Amino acid sequence: MLLGETAAERARETGASERTLHHKADQFDQQGMASLFHKDSTPSPDKARALPPDMRQLIVDLKAEHPGFRPHEIATICFLRFGRKPSDHTVQQVLADGPKPSITMRRYLPYAQIADPYQRRRAIVDLHAEGWSIATISAYLRTPRHRVYEVLLFATRYLDKHGFLRFQNWKLYGERGLGREPVTVWVYEGSLKIEYKTVTLSKYSVELQEDRKHLRQVSNLRLADTPFRSPQLTLIDVGPHEWVLYWRVPPYAPARSTRRIQGMVQLPLFDLPPQEKVVGGNEANAVTHPPPFLHLVPQSSDEPDPLNLE
Repeated sequence: MLLGETAAERARETGASERTLHHKADQFDQQGMASLFHKDSTPSPDKARALPPDMRQLIVDLKAEHPGFRPHEIATICFLRFGRKPSDHTVQQVLADGPKPSITMRRYLPYAQIADPYQRRRAIVDLHAEGWSIATISAYLRTPRHRVYEVLLFATRYLDKHGFLRFQNWKLYGERGLGREPVTVWVYEGSLKIEYKTVTLSKYSVELQEDRKHLRQVSNLRLADTPFRSPQLTLIDVGPHEWVLYWRVPPYAPARSTRRIQGMVQLPLFDLPPQEKVVGGNEANAVTHPPPFLHLVPQSSDEPDPLNLE
């Protein structure tokens, strides 16, 4: 491309910079004549918004299984399964011209029609793990929302500035980039999940006590790859398995109640001189104080003054 000339000589002839000529020469050596023709590297809008066939099929299958799904709920389920969240408009477009549903019947019967109690609870757990909201699970299984909440033990906590939260007697890691933000803690079927606006931050394996409400043991942390990671680098470069990201903490100390004793009156420390009543004062409103235990003793003239240094 330089035709035996140096980049500096060719730059004076063409008016282009030497850096551009070096780059064009390298492209010509690698691609040949094809590098001389301009190529539009920007994909078309249709290709940029194209979804994988599996995601398109999932969108229409979810709508077929439960017509009450809203576009943003379907988009959330897609994000949890494929790691990509389509827009509401894209979901509506797929529902309008997408493939035909591959399912023809419900995966789960209504809650009251499932005979096995374990399978009833399992249906709620599986749907919530897929990303179904509480309201959608309640409508799909035709059961009250409070029953869904009873199956899914949950709580709301705030992350501290380091990304940790306290749940019962355990300190758990959520996400350092979301310090001071509220998160939701879900506990079900031996698993504990920390979420921020339906996005999973971390998961733990847990063992529950006999009451099925309190944690006995926490293990096996799995951190999720989220867009909320803090851009600030850590001070020490260590591996992901070298951080201590959960531990047991002492239980809260019970609040100490102060017992009040009836009839106890705080006496004044010093005996104050009596105050004369103002003109027109009412003796009924005069406040009488009990005699104190301490009195000011006048100093004798024979005793030396401790403040006199002479």
